[in-house]
Amino acid sequence: MRAHHGAPPCEIEYPTRVGKLRLLQLIGQPNFFNEATNLPIALDLVDSMVNLPAKFTDEFVAEVVGRVLEFIDKNNGKMDAVKVFFTFLNPQKQF
Repeated sequence: MRAHHGAPPCEIEYPTRVGKLRLLQLIGQPNFFNEATNLPIALDLVDSMVNLPAKFTDEFVAEVVGRVLEFIDKNNGKMDAVKVFFTFLNPQKQF
């Protein structure tokens, strides 16, 4: 789902008992989405209340990447494929 043309997509999960018309009414409300992030305002509010230090996230990502590379190495896999995969997920980070 995109709030505006060209904005990044946002996935919204909803109960199956909510009909399509009702869903469109809910998400079609004025100011339902934050125009800057394309996320529902409620989600932005929760995100702003949850503060994880950037270092925690960096260490977690480094651990995941390290374990995947270790697994690939032990199983004679191609490490370049893993690096390409992680680069696709986070193009700003150098692996």
